[in-house]
Amino acid sequence: MKNLFLLLFTVLVLSGCGNDAPVAKDGITMAIKEGTLTNGGATVILKNESNETVVFTSFFHLERKEGGKWQGLPYTIDESIVAWEEIAYPLGGEYENELELAIEWEWLYGTLDEGEYRLTKNYFLHDDYEKEFTVSVEFELE
Repeated sequence: MKNLFLLLFTVLVLSGCGNDAPVAKDGITMAIKEGTLTNGGATVILKNESNETVVFTSFFHLERKEGGKWQGLPYTIDESIVAWEEIAYPLGGEYENELELAIEWEWLYGTLDEGEYRLTKNYFLHDDYEKEFTVSVEFELE
């Protein structure tokens, strides 16, 4: 198995890969839990230190840095059979402020090669599902 190292544990608050979701709200962060990163998945820690309740879904996407630019990774399976569970993960307010979530991407993207990657998750305001935001974290596999 390749040596895996987390190069960037810095949470990026970015608008992700061509989607029109606004930048993450202040206080919403995502990090990769130490010791969980593999080329097939990771456990992320989602935190809400804002005054609002937000809701994450099971959806995520991965990008790889190529020539200094982020490029969305293609699925390794037929896109027409990809479905996402309709699970809501509320965070903040009357709910917990921190959530650990195991994300397995091997089934969707295959085993990742060495390189720089960005994992992005979307979330919504608890009382307004029309407002979508994104939060991302970068990592490197060596």
